Amino acid sequence: MKKLVLTSTLRDYKTLADVSAPSIKAYASRIGADFDEIKEEKLSGVHPAWGILQLYDALEKYDRVIYIAPDCIVREDCPDLFEIVAEEKVGAYPLQNADEKTKELAQSATMLLGTEITKPTIYDSGVLVVSKQNRDLFAHPQDPMLGFSINQYMSAVFAAKETAILPLPYVFNRLPALDTTGEERFDSYIIHYSNYPSPEVLVPVMRNDLETWSANVGKHQYKKNIMVSVFGGLGDHASAEPAIRYLREHLYPTDNVRISCFWPRMYEHLGVPVHVHNSFNPQGVVYRTFWTLPNPDSALSRSVSFLLTHMIDFHAMTMLMRMLPLKDREIRLVPNATDRERLAARMQGIDMSKVVLVHAGKSWASKTLPLPWWQSTVDLLAKEGLIVCLIGKGHSSVDGDKTGLVPVVCPPSGTDLRNTLELGELFALMEAAPVLLTNDSSPVQLAGAFDNWIVMLATCKHPDLVFPYRKGSTGYKTKALYKRLLADDILGEPVNGEAMHVDVPVADWSVYLPEPEEVAKEVATLYTQEVQ
Repeated sequence: MKKLVLTSTLRDYKTLADVSAPSIKAYASRIGADFDEIKEEKLSGVHPAWGILQLYDALEKYDRVIYIAPDCIVREDCPDLFEIVAEEKVGAYPLQNADEKTKELAQSATMLLGTEITKPTIYDSGVLVVSKQNRDLFAHPQDPMLGFSINQYMSAVFAAKETAILPLPYVFNRLPALDTTGEERFDSYIIHYSNYPSPEVLVPVMRNDLETWSANVGKHQYKKNIMVSVFGGLGDHASAEPAIRYLREHLYPTDNVRISCFWPRMYEHLGVPVHVHNSFNPQGVVYRTFWTLPNPDSALSRSVSFLLTHMIDFHAMTMLMRMLPLKDREIRLVPNATDRERLAARMQGIDMSKVVLVHAGKSWASKTLPLPWWQSTVDLLAKEGLIVCLIGKGHSSVDGDKTGLVPVVCPPSGTDLRNTLELGELFALMEAAPVLLTNDSSPVQLAGAFDNWIVMLATCKHPDLVFPYRKGSTGYKTKALYKRLLADDILGEPVNGEAMHVDVPVADWSVYLPEPEEVAKEVATLYTQEVQ
């Protein structure tokens, strides 16, 4: 069987081929094929890329041909594409599937080729693997000047002749458009510098890339560049931690992973660089971005409501298109020695075994509880002999986040740490305190990293979808208190996302809230169980 590897030196291609042809020729030699160049133009008034139609002539002499454009370079360990692509098929990399952009192409191609084409897939012609039986695909058209690019024309011909195509993996035609994947182009076997501005610009890049490959012969291992972008409030940052940790530990354990967020301290334990949003300069390196929350117009946002989903699962679906194994859904937050020392200094003389953390959160109207109710509850907790420790921030540091605190007065026997703690100190406090009482999901998620009791006043979201996963369940050391679940009355149609409005006023909280006396007793009982 006669085999050929073919490139082109037409016009500007000659400058590029001076750099790329040695790697293409070496590839031909290694796979036992002849090497040749398209040197003579046979079509006038068209881009030199149309020289690919000279495959028609090459296939008269050869049984199989690999065409590699001169704006490509080939790595020394590139596999034999003749062995990958069966003789009865054409090997080509698909650029895009049929969509609105291809309708005009289909109409024009139907007129040109005389065959109705409805759904052409666009293939890149920079790397093609063809056989003698495909020769007619490259017969010269009577008029190639109908506004087609060579990619469009060849794709239309493939569709018109119902050509059997083997879609080549991108590693055999690594286009600049793939730079957004975060994967180094050097990790591919054939780099294709499609749509380069000029040979003068491209030639130095090609030379540098060949030098990079040459320096790594036999050890081609290139790290991917991954950026995790975390948005939302403090609770969203905490509930995203399992998915981020899973990405780091299981999907990209040896790659360059970075995190961009509002609270870098949250992810200090992951051992990767963490940056405040908009503070990192990538210096030309292109990162693939994983978002922890979906675009409002995304398919996930249209099909799944975060109000009816556990946020740990929602983040995992957004980032990784999956649910995590149960053991990987647990939140990890790690206070360090400094955090514990600072907390000890603040809490000097206080018996931590009697502390009850209280976070009286202010947010949506449907989960902001009345001040008199909170004040009565806090005072009753103090009467139970517990040390009430008020925590939280009065105002969020994130633009647009209107969360805060209900202004509860701290009991004389309590301690007020509101607006004072660094995030690491808060971790240390939650690690040490036996019980947390709150109406807010953020402290619930933070507490989920530790082995304490979490008592939540459940309102606009089912508690099973708020409590953190610990020991394979959301029921470990958790207690939801409510008379009637407010979510049952305000979520509207459960299959209609637009009908679910949760930031709504509550006319009568007594319908939903347990009495302060009941809450104090429940907390005291749990506290007693914990300390015993």
